Amino acid sequence: MFTSRCFATTTLPSAAFPSSMIEFSSTFEQPLPPSVGTEYTASFLQHKWNLNLSHITAGYIYSSPRALKVRADEAYALNLASSLFDYNNISSSGLVSNIMYSFTPSIASSPTVFNDYWSIMYQNEIPVTIFVDACDTVVGYDYFSPGLRTRVVTEFFNILVGPVPDEVFKWPQQ
Repeated sequence: MFTSRCFATTTLPSAAFPSSMIEFSSTFEQPLPPSVGTEYTASFLQHKWNLNLSHITAGYIYSSPRALKVRADEAYALNLASSLFDYNNISSSGLVSNIMYSFTPSIASSPTVFNDYWSIMYQNEIPVTIFVDACDTVVGYDYFSPGLRTRVVTEFFNILVGPVPDEVFKWPQQ
């Protein structure tokens, strides 16, 4: 006769949560998605990898649902870049305006400017998992792209919840 120690030591989840919140409970109910409305700034680390690359980026993000804008500043492998996603400017196909200034190989270089539209769902094909804390503040996101089997993990830390000044979204005139 085969016995598993795992089954012998299994305990039920704490009674601190109602049965509707306990996975594998017959009364489990899918929770409502959070409503992310908190303005915040945060440091972030992102690791993207597949068979061809391993790319680690560090940066700082400014998120303002009030202004409908997100700015992400990043540094990686001789690159310094800043992107502005403007949800006030969405294309007819639902893509978000993205302006990115990048400097490579140094900040003394003339900037390269990317100005186009960007899909937060990565071309409407790759779902993104957004992680929020108990206050509905984004603390990270992950996604997996099956084409090149690319995995991306992003974690936010040093999160400061509160108003984001409008001046962080101002760009040099082109």
